[in-house]
Amino acid sequence: MSSEVWIAYIFSIKNQLFAADFSFAKLSRKNFFLV
Repeated sequence: MSSEVWIAYIFSIKNQLFAADFSFAKLSRKNFFLV
C-alpha cells in the first residue's frame, strides 16, 4: 500500500473516532444536565 493511501486511511479512522467521541460527549452532557 502506498503511503498516501495509508495516511488517508488513518485520517478517515481518526475522523470517525472524533465524530463518535463528539456525539458521545454531547449525549453525556445532555444526560448530565437532565440529572
